[in-house]
Amino acid sequence: SILFFFQGVLKFALTEGEKIVMIWLNISARVQGVYSLVANLGSLLARYVFAQIERAANTEFSKLRMDKHREQIADILANILKLVMMVALVCVTFAPNYSYMALDVLYGSKWSATQAPHA
Repeated sequence: SILFFFQGVLKFALTEGEKIVMIWLNISARVQGVYSLVANLGSLLARYVFAQIERAANTEFSKLRMDKHREQIADILANILKLVMMVALVCVTFAPNYSYMALDVLYGSKWSATQAPHA
């Protein structure tokens, strides 16, 4: 039971740690809001795009046995890694330039006028 307690404390520290640190450092509520907006928008890519890739990979890998299909598994893994790298490269290339427009369309001028597009 003590192990569950420490796992709970670790999970709390990992999920809420950034908020605790921002409060401890006395960061203004406006900056905390901008950070929260940017962090949540950034996690959308991981939740919607990369989660689908993970599910598809899990399905394909579960169909194949490691001892019989080692080369095919390596090829699938290499292709998945290439796809993830291309998606990440597109995001890194275009996200800074179009972040103002995206925030303006999604949340209006209230958030696009803040430091969020530059964060």
